Amino acid sequence: MRELNINFQEKYKSVDSFIKGAFGTSEGVSEYIREMEFAESENRLYQGISTWNSDYRHLKRSRWIRNQLAHEVSIDSDICLEEDYDWLCDFRVRLYDGDDSLACYTRETERYLKKLYADSRRRDSDSNDSEKDYHISFQYDPDIPEEPDRNNGAWVFLLIPILIVVYFVLKMLRLISF
Repeated sequence: MRELNINFQEKYKSVDSFIKGAFGTSEGVSEYIREMEFAESENRLYQGISTWNSDYRHLKRSRWIRNQLAHEVSIDSDICLEEDYDWLCDFRVRLYDGDDSLACYTRETERYLKKLYADSRRRDSDSNDSEKDYHISFQYDPDIPEEPDRNNGAWVFLLIPILIVVYFVLKMLRLISF
């Protein structure tokens, strides 16, 4: 049991260290678990990942075993099982290969967002095509009177305040006397 516990702790350190580096955090496995919990609370994309639930349970158990070995029980205890160590070895390989649950989740999320973007672009393109058809099919009819240009009188509204300002400036300079 002692050798299994020591091997488990070494493998756990390796996994924890890799996750710390990948996430840029001081908490490796704990951060990975938090990210999984956050993903579960945000959307359902994780449900398509076959290893998700198993990885989550095993990571929680692995962290518990590691904490027990580090703080609570003797290194000679029978707390770690061979299957715990085997799963951790497998998870480490999947982690390094980018085939772990969060990596799969990230790819699935990117694929989903790309599909939404493509669908959105297609809908915009379809609506723009119908607008283009409308504008292309519209022809000028000389019998329909044109709308008057509404900007013709805009200069008057700009000129009045300018004249008022000029009047007061000249009055202050005493160049005019009315």
